[in-house]
Amino acid sequence: MQAHGGRPAAMMAAGRLADEVSRLAAAAGCDLHRIPDHGSLREQWSCAPLLLLDVATAKAITGAGLGRRDGVVIVCTDGDPQVWQYAVAVGAQHVAVLPDAEAWLAGALAEALEAPTE
Repeated sequence: MQAHGGRPAAMMAAGRLADEVSRLAAAAGCDLHRIPDHGSLREQWSCAPLLLLDVATAKAITGAGLGRRDGVVIVCTDGDPQVWQYAVAVGAQHVAVLPDAEAWLAGALAEALEAPTE
C-alpha cells in the first residue's frame, strides 16, 4: 500500500463527524487521507504529519502497541470523560471537541501541510 506521509490522515467512521472533519480539512486547503482499516493505520502511524482519530478508533487501538508519537488528535463532539482516557492510552496530544475546536483543528490541518517531510 502506498504511504501518504506527506499529508494529514484520518481514521473515523462515516457520518456527521467525518463529514465535519472533511469540511474543515477542505477549508484549510488540506487533501485529507482517509485511512480505511487498522492495518493501514499502522502504516500511517509513523509517517502522517497529523493523525485524526474518532473515539471508536482510539478505543479500538488502545493497547495495540503503536507507540507514542507527536501529532495524534482525537476528534469528538462531546467531552465525555472516557475520551480523555482513550487519549492518554493512545498518546494523543490533543482532544478536539467540535464545534468549539473547529478553528484550532483547521489551523492544525493547515500547519501540518507546511510541516517538512522526511
